[in-house]
Amino acid sequence: MHEGSLFTAGSVGSVQDTVDFNQRYKEEVIRAHVLKHSKMAPKEYDATLRREYYMLPEDALKHGFIDEVITDINAIL
Repeated sequence: MHEGSLFTAGSVGSVQDTVDFNQRYKEEVIRAHVLKHSKMAPKEYDATLRREYYMLPEDALKHGFIDEVITDINAIL
């Protein structure tokens, strides 16, 4: 999980407007979506937001980002 990337160009004002919009979008829309569709606690989400956050399969399962960990390829073939 990571905060995403952004490239923008233009005047200082238009760049700031773009940054402000993307910040609000990240804080309101993306945060709400992740919290609604996972088991991650809001405090944990907020603590991981400004850095790259890697999860082991068991952690992704615990947080509800995945439904199961497949250990045998034949299970899906």
